[in-house]
Amino acid sequence: MRNKRKLVIALSLILCLTASVGFTMAYFTDYENAKGGAVVKLSGQTEVDEEFDGNNKEVTIKNTGDTDMVVRLKVFGDENHMTMNSTGNTDWLEGTDGFWYYKKVLPAGAEASMFKVEVNGEIDPGDPIDFEITVVHESQRVTYDGDKVAVPEGWKIDSISDK
Repeated sequence: MRNKRKLVIALSLILCLTASVGFTMAYFTDYENAKGGAVVKLSGQTEVDEEFDGNNKEVTIKNTGDTDMVVRLKVFGDENHMTMNSTGNTDWLEGTDGFWYYKKVLPAGAEASMFKVEVNGEIDPGDPIDFEITVVHESQRVTYDGDKVAVPEGWKIDSISDK
């Protein structure tokens, strides 16, 4: 009698488990296709324009997107023969990380004031110095921290003005 009772319990348990397998498999293998869509804009657009003025390079950055941006640039080249400045204005600030930061928000459609890379010393046309000046620029959408412009994470500048 005891064995018969154990057998009935075991068979009942197996029957319950077998019956629930179909529902479990249906739950884990069912799917539904998503319908619809939305346009997502992840960031603005900026373009760099580099012109040569004799041996010097003049760099301007334009915001071609539809949102306000913050920008920075870094110049690579022969540091023995070049200096960097922002053509006498104070719109560019040298950071502690080698980047130069435009201290104002760059509105959509606007252009940052010129940044100039100057080649120092006399260059003998018969014995020219062969080096390149490479400009890298980065931009991010403006975000606000309360009523002031939030500086992007990792940018080594105290503040950026929206004026």
